[in-house]
Amino acid sequence: MKFKKCLLLFTTVFFLCSLFSPGASTALTVNNASGASCSEPDCYTSISAAISALSGTTTSAVVITLLPGEYSETLTLPATPAITLEGQETASALLYSTITATAGSHTIQNLTIAVNGATGISITDTASVTIRNNLFWDNNIAVSIAAGSSSGGSINNNVFYGNGVGVDTDVDLQIRNNIFMSNSSASISSGTISSFTQVTYNNFYSNPDDATWSPSGNTNNNISSDPLFVNYPVNDFHLETLSPCQDTGYPGETDIIDSTTSDIGAYGGPYADTIPFIVSGITATSASTSAAIDVTWSANNSYLVSRYNVYYGTATGVYDSYVAVDGATTTTTTLSSLSSTTTVPDAPVLNQPSVANGVLNLSWSAVSGATGYRVYYDTDDGTSSPPATKIDVGDTTSYALSGLTNNLRYKVAVSAISQTTYYIAVTALNSGGSSYSPGTSYESAYSEELSVGVGDTGESALSNTIIDFPEALVAYPNLPDKRQGCFIATAAYGYYSAPEVQALRNFRDRYLLTNRPGSAFVRWYYEHGPVGAAYLDAHPASKPLVRAALLPAVGAALFMTKTSLFEKVLAMLCILSIALITAYRFSRKRFSGSGGIS
Repeated sequence: MKFKKCLLLFTTVFFLCSLFSPGASTALTVNNASGASCSEPDCYTSISAAISALSGTTTSAVVITLLPGEYSETLTLPATPAITLEGQETASALLYSTITATAGSHTIQNLTIAVNGATGISITDTASVTIRNNLFWDNNIAVSIAAGSSSGGSINNNVFYGNGVGVDTDVDLQIRNNIFMSNSSASISSGTISSFTQVTYNNFYSNPDDATWSPSGNTNNNISSDPLFVNYPVNDFHLETLSPCQDTGYPGETDIIDSTTSDIGAYGGPYADTIPFIVSGITATSASTSAAIDVTWSANNSYLVSRYNVYYGTATGVYDSYVAVDGATTTTTTLSSLSSTTTVPDAPVLNQPSVANGVLNLSWSAVSGATGYRVYYDTDDGTSSPPATKIDVGDTTSYALSGLTNNLRYKVAVSAISQTTYYIAVTALNSGGSSYSPGTSYESAYSEELSVGVGDTGESALSNTIIDFPEALVAYPNLPDKRQGCFIATAAYGYYSAPEVQALRNFRDRYLLTNRPGSAFVRWYYEHGPVGAAYLDAHPASKPLVRAALLPAVGAALFMTKTSLFEKVLAMLCILSIALITAYRFSRKRFSGSGGIS
């Protein structure tokens, strides 16, 4: 009985250990996107970390999938387990890394490999590596693939573009269905193999050794023609409609996308990436009717693309609906019967601007439900009429009102506007998908998102109106650190944004610039203030004395700008009472000292 219990306990422990051991998982994910979350099991932020997690595993084979991103690591594949290193999307999984395999059996597929000035994949000793459906692309790769004499594997359905040497091998590997284009040294090279027997169904174009691999009357079914890539300068190596590489690959294999004879190149064969290249050139504008939007985009010229989906919704990144557009060359549609409601938002509150040379830096409170804001401004004409010149500034709560004249007074206000806004993105779909519904593996990622307003615009009342003026702020170049401000207070306190300086400036705006005598004083001060400021800057020992002398003025400015009318009246009454009492006592004392009345 004890033996049975021990056996049961041992079996249970072994089962649990096998479930939670590092080797229990056969699929790992790597995501290095900025802010990516990899808290879930089997997700890592680097390829090296994923490989290290396999140490001691009992799993014989593991797939490591790279999500879209750029990976810069030097990788060595272990002898065990057998690793399949693949990209979720060929054009978006960019590997700026050298991969070395010295033992074991591995697969590298659906990646863009661009190692600057080095060897992309190095296969040595007894390693056997299947390399398929990758892009070795124009980043000064010295050698895309180097294979030693004891190694093995196959090289199928890749694109070698703009490198030094495509494949440098000392073993007669299977090299099939590849495109070699514009490689500067050689497509395939070897110093030890007298003849290759497995270089078949490839396309060699614009390389120095094209005639070696595609001679006239060759029996290996290699060709030498422009492959007609859709747009290789931006990494789009899909084939156009008239490409000579379409359906001309090894006849024993079919394309996963359309089930025809395999294409030559990275997007052909049974392991090709089924995701089309992302759509570009999106535009969206309100149509002539208030409830419609015209959408256009650039055609995806891959011969496999047969349809587009135009997604839209009223929240960014959330698309409630889509319109299917059949035909690869049809690149426009109208989103019609859109709903739109007009609401009038509350008025924002405009803050006191900060100033710069010819600029008023505006900011205001955010308003719930607002989809944008409108700035109104005009020169101050001394009347209470609101400003009329308007600028739509978008969904922001700050704006630099520029192009103004220094020392000229402007009145400024802001309104909030509300309009139904739709967010739009476009995808392309390949023809081979069994379903055109959203989210299939035959659909591209979303294009750039655009936003368009439809229907009437609701506008709030104007905010409070503020009168202010821009100023150059730097009247002479000798202040250290290019300190803003040209006046004595700025020089005395050391920086323009000092609270004391701002108090004096607010007093100037509210009590001096609103009347002729005050404005005249300010003009006089602008003329002579820089001289005093320059003197203080040259004689910093005088600054404490000046700060002390300015204290009454700063205190009065703070009192006048920070207190209510009631507090001001109460303070004036107190001052007046003290003055009257003092005068009364002085007069009595003087009267008594003269002898009074006899």
